[in-house]
Amino acid sequence: MAKVMVEATARAAPTATPIPPSPTPTATPIPPSSAPTATPESVLDARASVDPYNSLIVDIDVTLRTPAKVFVEYENRRAGRFRSRTAESAGISHHFSLARLRPLTTYSYEVFIVNEESQGSGSWQGTFRTGPLPDGLHDFAAIAQGQATYQLMLKEHEDDDFQGLVVLDSQANIVWYYESVHGVEAVAQKGNGNLIYGARRLGLKEITPLGEEVDRLDEICITSFGKGQFHHEVLVRPDNRVLYLSSAIHEAAQGEVTQPQTSDIISEWDQNEGTSRVLFDIFDFIPLADRTEDSNVSEGGFFWKGCSGAPKGVQDWTHSNSLFVGRRGNVILSIRNLDQIISIAPDYQS
Repeated sequence: MAKVMVEATARAAPTATPIPPSPTPTATPIPPSSAPTATPESVLDARASVDPYNSLIVDIDVTLRTPAKVFVEYENRRAGRFRSRTAESAGISHHFSLARLRPLTTYSYEVFIVNEESQGSGSWQGTFRTGPLPDGLHDFAAIAQGQATYQLMLKEHEDDDFQGLVVLDSQANIVWYYESVHGVEAVAQKGNGNLIYGARRLGLKEITPLGEEVDRLDEICITSFGKGQFHHEVLVRPDNRVLYLSSAIHEAAQGEVTQPQTSDIISEWDQNEGTSRVLFDIFDFIPLADRTEDSNVSEGGFFWKGCSGAPKGVQDWTHSNSLFVGRRGNVILSIRNLDQIISIAPDYQS
């Protein structure tokens, strides 16, 4: 069976991670309308069902009389008309996952069979209705004003009832959600549409636009000279590499500074090799005496100060906020608690 993911715009809209309940529910098919007159390549069946783990994903399972390539178009008058990617190969059975759908909304859909001239002809029509948002998003509200720059907007969302990500369309309707019980610290999108995000106290995860986890970097939280608590920033780089901010705790004292210090480090996750390494540690380039009043903060719950067993009284020395790669390959780092923005050489040696 060919499995095709929807392309709602130029890039597939992401969808939520399935969190299997117990027992596992079964998706209920939504009967399509009557099929048109049969042809040698006509569709025998095209059943629609709401995904049991995400109310804004609808699965279309297509069965043909003879092998062919197909695609699906779906529409709601207020939401717009969208289409899936075309199946890569001819087959009798095809599975499509449709996204960019509004909650509690009825859509019509049509299955198209692709001929040898790569032209599609409609062969089956039906309707489906999406489900409600999860309880944690029932009270979510947003207002769209002016002209939207982008058709879709991905944002982190966290309150007492929901932690994760949502995507809003140009009319401020939620058309995708992803719930993470560990929260989302930062997120970036790869060229294939996958998302990489920081799961608080866990590390980095890569998920598909259908919410399936495909890769993970588990966090190793240690004190001094190594990988620490991930925080604030993740950047997708070429060749399947990911830059991210984390922290290290240094117990070495300098001058009048005697308490342990948290410094920010830039690390790289090589997804090809499944490894990570430290590229840059602020501690190696800026003296501890260079600080502000905020650098002396040691109370409160800034979680990147270390895992269990971290030294008491550790101070939030640098507290970097953001990371950016410039045109020359230099790395721009914003350091909040030092009131500095620095440029780091591409080789991270200066």
